[in-house]
Amino acid sequence: GARVTVARGGLPEMGDVREIIDGPIRRDDLRSFRFHHSDIAAARSVVESQLQARGARIFDLIVEDDPLGALRRMIARILGYGIPTKALAHRDIALPYHRDTQTPYPSTNATLVLRRDCGGGVLLIPDTGLGFACPDGTIIAFDGQRLHGVTPLEPSKGGYRIAVTFYCPLAS
Repeated sequence: GARVTVARGGLPEMGDVREIIDGPIRRDDLRSFRFHHSDIAAARSVVESQLQARGARIFDLIVEDDPLGALRRMIARILGYGIPTKALAHRDIALPYHRDTQTPYPSTNATLVLRRDCGGGVLLIPDTGLGFACPDGTIIAFDGQRLHGVTPLEPSKGGYRIAVTFYCPLAS
């Protein structure tokens, strides 16, 4: 398998990743696709307003809002999982390698990436040897119990990377 270096502070580095994916992928329990849908603009607005209102860079997202509700139903339909009841949002945060344990039920992560004028922020899943560039509007679904992390971000002035992770129950 690919060897992934953990840098000082535990943040992932790009050096040992075998391949960076910036388009759709479908293999086993790892899938990604791009949304070209009006719900993305509406979801972006809701997420940005919640981020602004809370003044936090990471928080549990309120998913009952209409645009997010429509988006989570669409994600469940496309992926074939249950409708997510929990979501977490974070803005401009690189994440050390970790495994997700936030849900009381077996789930798959479906992460929506909203970005503008921001480099870096590549999702790395070391056991696959793959990194995911996640252009704006990308949703990537994977088992959150897999070790994963996000490389440091390089936003230009006014740029950002927001990730909204929906936790989709495995049984619908």
